[in-house]
Amino acid sequence: MTRDINAAINIRQKGILELQAAGLVVSAHGGQRKSVTQTVVA
Repeated sequence: MTRDINAAINIRQKGILELQAAGLVVSAHGGQRKSVTQTVVA
């Protein structure tokens, strides 16, 4: 049981790192959104 939980945590962390490497912002709640920066022209 403990090994299963540990494996799930490791898999989740690896997925989060891969999403961040792809340029996505991952929240602590498990949601994700595309990181967007806007340039304002004065």
